[in-house]
Amino acid sequence: LKNIIDFQSSQLVAEPEKFKKILQSYTQTWNSYTQLMQGIWQETNPANLQPEDIPVAKQRVLAANTGKKAIEIRIEFEKLSESLNQLIDIVEKQQNQANKRFMHSQILRIQIIIGSMTLSVAIAACLAFYTSKAIASPLKTLTKTAQRVTAESDFNLQAQVTTNDEVGLLAISLNQLIRWVGEYTRELKLTHQKLEKRSTELTQALQDLKQAQTQLIQTEKMSSLGQMVAGIAHEINNPINFIYGNINPLQDYIQELLDLINLYRKLYPDLHPEIEDLMSEIDLNYIINDLPQIISSIRMSTDRIKNIILSLRNFSRLDQKNVRPADLHIGIDSTLLILSHRLKKGIKVIKNYGDLPLVECYPAQLNQVFMNIISNAIDAMLESDIQPKQIVIQTEKVPEDKVMVKIKDNGLGIPLEVKEKIFDPFFTTKSVGKGTGLGLSICYQIIEKHRGSIEVISEQGKGTEFAIALPIHFLE
Repeated sequence: LKNIIDFQSSQLVAEPEKFKKILQSYTQTWNSYTQLMQGIWQETNPANLQPEDIPVAKQRVLAANTGKKAIEIRIEFEKLSESLNQLIDIVEKQQNQANKRFMHSQILRIQIIIGSMTLSVAIAACLAFYTSKAIASPLKTLTKTAQRVTAESDFNLQAQVTTNDEVGLLAISLNQLIRWVGEYTRELKLTHQKLEKRSTELTQALQDLKQAQTQLIQTEKMSSLGQMVAGIAHEINNPINFIYGNINPLQDYIQELLDLINLYRKLYPDLHPEIEDLMSEIDLNYIINDLPQIISSIRMSTDRIKNIILSLRNFSRLDQKNVRPADLHIGIDSTLLILSHRLKKGIKVIKNYGDLPLVECYPAQLNQVFMNIISNAIDAMLESDIQPKQIVIQTEKVPEDKVMVKIKDNGLGIPLEVKEKIFDPFFTTKSVGKGTGLGLSICYQIIEKHRGSIEVISEQGKGTEFAIALPIHFLE
């Protein structure tokens, strides 16, 4: 194209300098774009890209495509399009001037010979049509093609080459530019997709790591708790069994002594004064009446201790690490018994138990779920001034071979922004030292492990309800 401008300038429809400027602008713009693409490629270096470098690489690619240099290149492409439009305007102006000269010559010819006027008009019309079609139309087509590529980013578009003159060469050059830009754009998209894929893989790996960490903490926590509960239960159980086993003989011995004292008093009503003084001093009649009540209180207290030990064992279930049929009501009652010291602070528990079948599960893990949810409900009750404070526990069998456990309190409720994050690991609204943010996250994982579902229903000022659905038969 440069050779044509230099050596065949007489055949051009406009000044050679304008074509030289367009060619020079095209060359500079293409070189700048090539350097930009090569710079992005060298900076990102996808072949040696490390996972930790992915965010930085993405930022570099985005910054390069929106940077000053990229904007300047787009502006230069727009200027090239404007230059082509200006060239079209020049051609049209020259065409108009030619038409004016032609009309003037026609007037002169009319004055000379009227007969040649019709032929001259016909020749002028043919020349005008040919000039418009041969020069203006191809340039307009090239301009529209360049504008469509820029607007639609469709690099499959190609300008039609209809001539072998400078317009045809310009169309060939434009097509080559479009192909190169398309190739570099596809390479950039491929690199971007690889970066996004690696970023997704790293995000998933981080989530898996957090979940594994939570499970490890849960395992260690339950293992330590179970060992502690087993040790406490064992140490308490032996002396309690001794006490409980000797209550009946003790009651019999005391009753025999009381019978002996009554018989002695009956047969020897006249007692020695010292005996009477001692009987009055120790209030023998009160002792005789109070001893059976003391024995009964001892029996009730030992029964309560035995029930607490049984509840601790039911809660930890160290000897039951496999799936087995369990009565959920026993697990809930054991949890309530362990938390009874907190429930005595003015909180009433209402149990609406339905007729539930045995559920195949990990009992200790479900007891942990009940413990976390009921403990949170107690915390919510103690933080509110609502009276009466109550927790409602409802169980029922539902369709699809499932059971439903609902635990509802009438506390302050949970704000919407907190509700959306309530099952996230390490998320807590409690102060430092009062919560780890793992309780409900562990509950969610345990219910998922049982192929069940857990839903929180809460509205500020109207309390909170946790609805747990569990399949009756455990699904591996």
